[in-house]
Amino acid sequence: MKTYILKTLFYTALIIFCLVADYANATRVEITISKKIDRKTRVTLLPFFAKTSDSTDILLARELFSVLSFDLRHAGYFELWPEEKLPESVLERGIQYQAMDFDFWLDYATEIVIKGSYNISGSSVTIEIYCYDMATRSTLFARTVSGERSELRYLAHKISGAFIESLSGGRPSITTSKISYVVRKGVNSEIYVMDYDGQNPKQVTFENSLAINPEWLHDSSGFLYVSYRNGYPLLYLKNLTSSNIKLVSGKPGLNVHPAVSPDGKKIALTMSFNGNPEIYIIDLNGEILQRVTYDPAVDSSPTWAPDSRRLAFVSDRSGTPQIYVADYLADTVKRVTYRGTYNTSPSWNPIANSPLIVYTSMYGKNTELYLVDINTGDTRRLTTTLESEEDPSWAPDGIHISYTLTQNYRSFIYFMDVRDCIPICLTETETDSRASSWGPAYYK
Repeated sequence: MKTYILKTLFYTALIIFCLVADYANATRVEITISKKIDRKTRVTLLPFFAKTSDSTDILLARELFSVLSFDLRHAGYFELWPEEKLPESVLERGIQYQAMDFDFWLDYATEIVIKGSYNISGSSVTIEIYCYDMATRSTLFARTVSGERSELRYLAHKISGAFIESLSGGRPSITTSKISYVVRKGVNSEIYVMDYDGQNPKQVTFENSLAINPEWLHDSSGFLYVSYRNGYPLLYLKNLTSSNIKLVSGKPGLNVHPAVSPDGKKIALTMSFNGNPEIYIIDLNGEILQRVTYDPAVDSSPTWAPDSRRLAFVSDRSGTPQIYVADYLADTVKRVTYRGTYNTSPSWNPIANSPLIVYTSMYGKNTELYLVDINTGDTRRLTTTLESEEDPSWAPDGIHISYTLTQNYRSFIYFMDVRDCIPICLTETETDSRASSWGPAYYK
């Protein structure tokens, strides 16, 4: 018994140390995840106009244009024509012209033209967009959304997301998704949630302790997280609708690194109640369904394959931290990383049958992000800065990732398209943010 207690305390101290140390330090678009798109579709977005003269709101029109511009520019499929280069004659016409001058835009070397209008009625707003294909001289896409004026950004994200999905073969759009992340509060930390574009950050836990490891539920209704509120790492579920908090796993020792299966029925996590950190599968009420690993090494940081059957995880059973894949139904384990001596924090691409895992790897004195194909073993480095990047998390489209970048002892949340690897900072300079989890697409 004494040996068990000492071993549990050792591994608890080890993981706490790692956490604290990390913290302190046809215009169809074919998507190819393995390489950069050679040419993006050229799109011109026109300014939004009021459909009726009595509903004109210049600030609202500018915000609509700004949101759609961001969504289209960072979707990864489009080259957006700069607003400042649009001719004055175009700015004067916009949505007011029902007919589309296809010849003009073909001469202008654009492939898709998007017109937008809005109409305000009391506290409600209605948004319309019309997307025209210059090559076929036809309407490519049209959509109308309505809602409260207070949710203007969400409505704009929703309408641009529908357009993006229509051109990507139904691949989920990220425009309505959210990202959870950890913000340092002195010696403590709390969980925050923001829109995918970094807007509307909001604190959602108030533990006055260490709150870490946020992990979204598959329906975006809430998230799992680990809290040290009672002095030990216990797993909780936070409901974002009711604000209720539920204890999910409170076994002695570790209850860390939760991962919700894509089918939404299971949770994989690291527990050490038997004296050694191992991967277990539990249900949403905390009942143990299966033990996955049986090794004297430290096994941690599970991430699910899209089939909800396989798990990637980190183990030092080879002598250094490496990524392994376990099929818990077949009871098999396979090592998948061999480059480098420190590979951790895997995240499995969510698209069906994807063999891609993004992970953190030590490169010199810093950590960088890598992508491995578990079928071929091919590995690609995604980040090439002199800073440290870590904690990657896939977006629901299987094309973008969020991650932590640390420079000058401050950490920030970034995202990128893994094909062109252009980093976009999402969090403000005043916050010290890390360990993001990208939630699924969410539609009201």
